[in-house]
Amino acid sequence: RFNPPGNVTVRCNTTHCLVWWKQPRTYQKLSYLDFQYQLDVHRKNTQPGTENLLISVSGDLENRYNFPSSEPRAKHSVKIRAADIRILNWSSWSEVTELVSSDGRNLSSVHIYVLLIVGTLVCGLILSFLFKRFLRIQRLLPPVPQIKDKLNDNREVEDEIIWEEFTPEEGKDYCEEVLTVKEIT
Repeated sequence: RFNPPGNVTVRCNTTHCLVWWKQPRTYQKLSYLDFQYQLDVHRKNTQPGTENLLISVSGDLENRYNFPSSEPRAKHSVKIRAADIRILNWSSWSEVTELVSSDGRNLSSVHIYVLLIVGTLVCGLILSFLFKRFLRIQRLLPPVPQIKDKLNDNREVEDEIIWEEFTPEEGKDYCEEVLTVKEIT
């Protein structure tokens, strides 16, 4: 006997529900064609004595079944079991998975969109506050000028004046000579 199929997943919209599952783990290497599956679709709140809908599905590469349904949909649940196609010795049933109506999914997606918009606005306000605060700090505390590094700076020093070249000779004071030019006609 096989283990029941794993990872039973259901997605529904207004017209159908798509059910897919993973192939059960086996000791022998079997292809997907060696499996037969049975889906038990159970409608909740039904009258006693009503039979469940058993659907037989041959194994395929994707292991999925498209379950048509119409709105408004009553609550349904599905469980799956597997067997070898040659022996039909059925495994135990998988865990029950509910088919969720699209109304519940749309409601939760509205909540997600509202949270996304509110989160975006809050992040925008926080970033604008931080940028304003950073710009104010730049105005109040301008950057401190740095000392030029003569050893590691590769640019030639053109703007600096070397004062040792302009020192007056010993014993002489600095004299300023004024030259006047007159135009004669």
